[in-house]
Amino acid sequence: TSLFLLEYTFARLWMRWGVKPDAMIGHSLGEFTAASIAGVFTFEDGLSLVAARARLMQAQPPGAMLAMRLPEDEARALIGETLDLAAINTPSLCVASGSDETIAALERELAARRVGCRRLNTSHAFHSRAMDPVVDQIEAIARGICLSTASIPYASCLTGAWSDAAQQTSPHYWASHSRAQVRFAQALETVVSDRQPVLLEVGPGRTLSMLAAQATNKKAIRAIVTSLPGAQESADPRRQLALAAGELWKHGAPLDWSALDPGGRRTPLP
Repeated sequence: TSLFLLEYTFARLWMRWGVKPDAMIGHSLGEFTAASIAGVFTFEDGLSLVAARARLMQAQPPGAMLAMRLPEDEARALIGETLDLAAINTPSLCVASGSDETIAALERELAARRVGCRRLNTSHAFHSRAMDPVVDQIEAIARGICLSTASIPYASCLTGAWSDAAQQTSPHYWASHSRAQVRFAQALETVVSDRQPVLLEVGPGRTLSMLAAQATNKKAIRAIVTSLPGAQESADPRRQLALAAGELWKHGAPLDWSALDPGGRRTPLP
């Protein structure tokens, strides 16, 4: 819920500063933020849906997730029937999801094969069969909110293609987000395929920026800009935001300087 709030707040802040998106992409929960910004559901309904989704998912048995340096076909062959492929984040970086025991076994197998892998900081096996029990419950909640077609295009991280009206207005689509595989690499290719965009990450840190740099041809992107430092970084968030504004301006973003600096000057006092 806090991630949705932060992403929504900073997206709206950038828009107030004149940086309006031509298109959007969100990784898993981030698609809920993109949909809310695009008017598929109101902020209040989106927050309610995200909070209910989080409560239901957290109530499931604990699990684990493992990022591994393998392309999709090799990852699928390796995990077999005991695990689920939760995400394809780049052409050579996938995420497996399952119980602690099965993830630990996969970890040992990857170490024996000298394949790079890393446990994700999660408490549950998201985007796996462990989430099957919550799909119908989330769908019932989604049926209680008004769903509209998007006013700003965004890519679906479930299909990898542009989101369409059928998905946007489907309670089942939003419920299946908890279980379905995240196809971020394919969705990113969709966003950059017919344009040379400047990508702006509006959440905390630079995780998606790093994935974007690996997921597609760098020549297809003019710049990748991050709004905030990560949790492990000591950078001043205000300075990072100012640097991001400068980087966007350098690449042609129509910043509204009067909104960015509404007047006055910060002066240190004794």
